[in-house]
Amino acid sequence: MSGVASPARLGAAKRLVPVRKSDVLDALIAGGGFADDAEREKFRRLCAMLAAICHYEYFAALERLRNDYYYFNPQIAPHTALDRAALARSYTDLMATLDKVLKDANFVELPHAEIGAAHSRRTLRVEVKAPLDDFREVRFYRRGRHVEPFEVGEWLVAPA
Repeated sequence: MSGVASPARLGAAKRLVPVRKSDVLDALIAGGGFADDAEREKFRRLCAMLAAICHYEYFAALERLRNDYYYFNPQIAPHTALDRAALARSYTDLMATLDKVLKDANFVELPHAEIGAAHSRRTLRVEVKAPLDDFREVRFYRRGRHVEPFEVGEWLVAPA
């Protein structure tokens, strides 16, 4: 898959910062060398305005996603007015918008090879069967990574 970032290509740089924005702002103000409370308050307002711009842009992206999903929503009557070419364009738009929203939220698409490797080395054997033919495509995304050892105990079943 081209365009899919593997964990190796991401390197050590992490895209997710596990710190609250308010903590970062407080630290910047505490170490920022502002002359007085008025300057600190101006800086807080500047940060609030920048956050509002980010939220506005995010809202626009979500509205675009809702609009793109409209033709594929199973809770709405089928859209027979669209021909195959228009439906294909709508699907392409939906996938591009969804991919952009997820990547902007620091999600990374997982290559199918990595998913296969994870299934082959899984410790807990749980089989999931889903008819993949029912789906046009299947894509997986993740944000962050956590590895933790765990112990699988035995289930005690009382005799019937």
